[in-house]
Amino acid sequence: MISYRVDGPFVILTTNGKSTDSERALVFEALRADSKVPDGAYLIIDIREYEIRLTQAELESRVRAMVEALAPKIGVASAVLVGDSSLRIGLGLQLVAGNLNFRVGVFHDEASARKWLAPGAPRT
Repeated sequence: MISYRVDGPFVILTTNGKSTDSERALVFEALRADSKVPDGAYLIIDIREYEIRLTQAELESRVRAMVEALAPKIGVASAVLVGDSSLRIGLGLQLVAGNLNFRVGVFHDEASARKWLAPGAPRT
C-alpha cells in the first residue's frame, strides 16, 4: 500500500512497503500531476507501518526511483516518520538519499518533522 495526501505546503506519502514498482510509479506520477501539490512541496514519508525488510540494493533502488520521480515537484529535503520496527529502514533511507544529495531527517512524530522541514510554515 502506498498513498499520499496534501496538507498545504506538505505532502505526506504513506507506505507499508508492500507496493510494487508500478504502483509506486503511478502514485509518484499522480503526485507530480496533482495541482494541489505546490512546486517545492515539503515531503514527509510515513513508514511507521512498514512491514517488510529490504536488502541494501532494494532500498537504494526504491530511494533513487522516488527521488528521481519526485524531484521536479518536491524540495531538496524530506522527513521520514518511523516507528520502532521501521527505524532501520528510515536510517538507511537517510543514508542512501544523502548520497544522492537529498537531505532526510528521521522523526517519530509528524509535528517535529513539519517543524524541521519548514520552521515558518503554518501548523495544522
